[in-house]
Amino acid sequence: MPRPVTRRAVAILLLAAPLAACGTSGGGSANRWAAPAGVTPARQDVDDRTCKRKADDYAMRRVISPGRVGADTGHAGNSPMIQADRAKAGDAFRRYYRECMLALGYTPK
Repeated sequence: MPRPVTRRAVAILLLAAPLAACGTSGGGSANRWAAPAGVTPARQDVDDRTCKRKADDYAMRRVISPGRVGADTGHAGNSPMIQADRAKAGDAFRRYYRECMLALGYTPK
């Protein structure tokens, strides 16, 4: 016979999965943009993910110096150059993402 703790854990997992799905559906940064007429919420999610992927690729290719890729060990004492790369990459990501969403006809809310 299963222990009560196991039953409780299974019950929590069964309840958490649908809640997690509800939390991610149509959420996030896609809600910060007003969609053009006729665009479904599913299409908004696709456009949002596509722009994020493109922005991420752009930021990594254009900003991160090839000589320093992989040099980050995850410690708080990272070099100033790695920290500067992260800041530049974040800025590049946000700019490219914004331009991508605007090009698809979305407007900021």
